[in-house]
Amino acid sequence: MANLSNKVLPLIINGQGNFVEFLMTFKNHVIQNRALRFFRENGFNVVYLEAQQIDERKILVKGIAEASSANTSILKMEVALKNIENVLDVKIRKMPFNETAFFLSFYPPVMAGIPMIILRAKHFSQILNSLKEKWGSAGEVALYYLGEMAGSESYETLSQLFNVRGIELAKIKLALAKSYGWWSEAKIVDYDSQDGRVVIRIYDSIECRYVKSQRPNGQFIRGYLAGFFSKIVNMKMEAVEKCCISNGDSYCEYYLTVKDLQKHKIAPMQSQK
Repeated sequence: MANLSNKVLPLIINGQGNFVEFLMTFKNHVIQNRALRFFRENGFNVVYLEAQQIDERKILVKGIAEASSANTSILKMEVALKNIENVLDVKIRKMPFNETAFFLSFYPPVMAGIPMIILRAKHFSQILNSLKEKWGSAGEVALYYLGEMAGSESYETLSQLFNVRGIELAKIKLALAKSYGWWSEAKIVDYDSQDGRVVIRIYDSIECRYVKSQRPNGQFIRGYLAGFFSKIVNMKMEAVEKCCISNGDSYCEYYLTVKDLQKHKIAPMQSQK
């Protein structure tokens, strides 16, 4: 199973207090629990905690603690924790901002070894839609091909990460994209690899949720799906959006077909005389 790092979303805490960020590594859960209990007993009130099993001999714990009631300094606490047997490493860092806390130690944000950036949903939508607004049909075409390249690359990366290919990987991708905030739900309504036909229904698409349009608006998502599913069926696919929330529909629906399907079909063998 792939080791999926969970260093994607920064945690932000606002409120009264003197916050610290901590990162600790232990050999097992028993030592983890002992060290965290000692941490709390010395007045560090843990307000967020996340643990990850790195391998059979290493557990990574990171979190945020409120330290106004701490009865020792950060430096002394680090030393005391490191002196506990089978504690591999400890780092505690005071927040440089008053009454605000978020993770400062992780750059770049990474998901399963893949560097990422984090944008506000509305900002990402504005980036996509401003190209259409400024460049019209040329912007739409550009976004389609950008999406197509992204979908193709995504298939290659995720197939290596999950060691899965085909329609099962598509299901994983649609679920992952939901967790990234691309949409609230996505369904494969129809799939026929032989005839080269796919229908995808998407609810609350990031590209379309903030805009109003007289016609389908999801050019980037359309291209992305075409690029991704082209890899699945190993044939060049094209995507058309027939329903779109930007013009009042309940969902966006994309119809994918193989370009020049007849070229990909094997002609029947001619009988020899």
